[in-house]
Amino acid sequence: MIRDVEIKLKDSAATRKKAVSAEYQHMKDMLVREEREALKAVDREVETGQTKVKDLMAKFTDNIDNMSKAKEEIRHLLNQTQALDFLQAPFNLPPAVNFDPYTPRINLDSKKVKQSEAFAAALKNFLIELLKHPHETRIPILQRGEKVASASGFTQLSPGIGLKSELKFPPPPLMGLPRSCDKVDQKRKPRNKKENTKNPLQSENILGNRNKSMENLMVDFGARSHPAAAEPREDPGTSELPSEISSAEKRSELLKYGSVLIFDPRTAHKRIALSENFTKASVSDEHTNYVDCPERFAVCSQVLASKGFSTGRHYWEVRVSSNNFIGIGLAYGTIDRKGPTSRLGRNNKSWCVEWFNVKLSAWHSSNELVLVNPSPKRVGVLLDCEEGKATFYNVADRAYPFHSFAFKFTEAVYPAFWIFSSGSFINLCKLQ
Repeated sequence: MIRDVEIKLKDSAATRKKAVSAEYQHMKDMLVREEREALKAVDREVETGQTKVKDLMAKFTDNIDNMSKAKEEIRHLLNQTQALDFLQAPFNLPPAVNFDPYTPRINLDSKKVKQSEAFAAALKNFLIELLKHPHETRIPILQRGEKVASASGFTQLSPGIGLKSELKFPPPPLMGLPRSCDKVDQKRKPRNKKENTKNPLQSENILGNRNKSMENLMVDFGARSHPAAAEPREDPGTSELPSEISSAEKRSELLKYGSVLIFDPRTAHKRIALSENFTKASVSDEHTNYVDCPERFAVCSQVLASKGFSTGRHYWEVRVSSNNFIGIGLAYGTIDRKGPTSRLGRNNKSWCVEWFNVKLSAWHSSNELVLVNPSPKRVGVLLDCEEGKATFYNVADRAYPFHSFAFKFTEAVYPAFWIFSSGSFINLCKLQ
């Protein structure tokens, strides 16, 4: 009899050990998986940095080759100084350009890497504080915490009794979990329901699809907007904004990065008239008597800002006369100025959000992404050169993001603008 009890006791202990071991093994597997994802995020940042370095080295190599060719041609002409051919041989030297060298900031300080590292440290501290308590008090401590259930089944726990307040942290985007850990407010549910059913300008997007075929045919002066065959087609961005910019921001926070801009008259198409100290660009059917120069757009009625950015964060705002045939975006200084693919977003050197009739679209490399049109009167742009991200805001009482581009910088980018409708204008706002 006693022997049977001893056997049952051993079997029960073995079963309990297996159950406890399985639970801890499950936690180990989850931690290993999270560690693997965090390390992959670091590896991706390394690859991005290496790609930037390779692109820059390729550009430097091309510049060295071009300079070597010019040097050889000049030397060849100088060897013919005694011949009549020397006096008749033309050679066009490139114009002298003064600019600050582009020094890209390549590091591993991206948001994903920082958040992964911060999350690991915070989780470690959380466990350290929890494990300081005896076994019999740990479950009550967790049960006393505030619980917020998400659609994914995740439950966020508050620190509870005896835990430090600093342990109450929102899960980072790496986990794919909800950001809010506040108590659910029952009174707010009806308002959220109303907001979810509100779909502004849905009918306008339907009507805008009728103009899709016409838009593909339309470029200033009737030129067609064909994508270059050699250019890779890339994703113009996503209308599902990242969680860190998915909510309205205080305008005062963005103004910390405010930049003063003016239009560059050397780049303005002849249909675009600049006024108010080069802060207003308007379109007219009559051509402005600009001097011809290589920087000027010859086909599309576009203009760039005089200042480009390659490091840091920068924010600017523009006021638009209407939401019809207007584009706001960014472009490399090496964007084509003469061909039909010089249109913003129709090449791999520019990005823009464009209002075409009642339709709002994001464009890059001739790829279009249709967006919900907030019909803004003032548009803000936040450029984060270190993250390689540009976010567009509908500016009112607050700044409401409606699209974000993410791209790898290979050179400085300039604020860029497209205006087509006669009488339309864009104003570069004074930030106050």
